[in-house]
Amino acid sequence: MKISELIHQKLKALREAKGLSQEELAAALNLGPNTISNIETGKKKTLDIALLQTFADYYEIPITELLTDNS
Repeated sequence: MKISELIHQKLKALREAKGLSQEELAAALNLGPNTISNIETGKKKTLDIALLQTFADYYEIPITELLTDNS
């Protein structure tokens, strides 16, 4: 699995585990309404480190957890 696919899947799983809709998460992170959908579906192919850090901070996890396959 590509690292980008792993990140997309992890971000979706984290959001769902918190019981958040894509719209709720976008609002909490001050992102556009379609951004979360585009990230989770892979339409947004590249994610910069600042955006990954924003997600890691929100979920209170180390950024490395988004980059490693724990399955």
